[in-house]
Amino acid sequence: MSRRALAGLLLCVPTLALGLGCKTTLSTTVKGSAKPRTQSCTPGERVEIPNGDFTITQTCLDGGNRTVGDGRGEVTSWRFDLAGDDVWSCYPESAWIDLRLRPTANLLDDELRVDGRWAMGLEEIQSLEIGREQEIQVDMMMRNGRPSPYTPSEIRRLLTEEFRGQLPMVYEANALVSWARLSIRCSR
Repeated sequence: MSRRALAGLLLCVPTLALGLGCKTTLSTTVKGSAKPRTQSCTPGERVEIPNGDFTITQTCLDGGNRTVGDGRGEVTSWRFDLAGDDVWSCYPESAWIDLRLRPTANLLDDELRVDGRWAMGLEEIQSLEIGREQEIQVDMMMRNGRPSPYTPSEIRRLLTEEFRGQLPMVYEANALVSWARLSIRCSR
């Protein structure tokens, strides 16, 4: 058992003695630069640029944007890593993603999702100012006042069965993502 899991268990003992359920929060953070390096590309070329814990990817098209790392028409991917935590005894009550990003163009088509899964509607970004770094908080379980496909059981399944404590994420379109944190509040 990891030190963090043991510490969480020890914090639960007084709560359990009072007959209350034990609650803990699993959290992990990834970081990158707000001003990653950029690279020119030729039409049809696929370019990946590492940015700390993030990877920026773009396939350059004819005309338009031929700069990778500028936050326009790009895919930013990363992994939330909870493998060192006791995800197997976590029953998610809530799951939040905090993002620090700088919008670079129209955000109407931007998407945030677990890689290969459902896109979360990003109503939180529609009011962000283009060109300025800002933070948003996205509730994975509730989107636009309705339950999302990321139910507690689905988040648990993704973490324990499919991705073994890691959650691969994708942000796609017109923003530079420089920081992200996943927080899952669990009952045990």
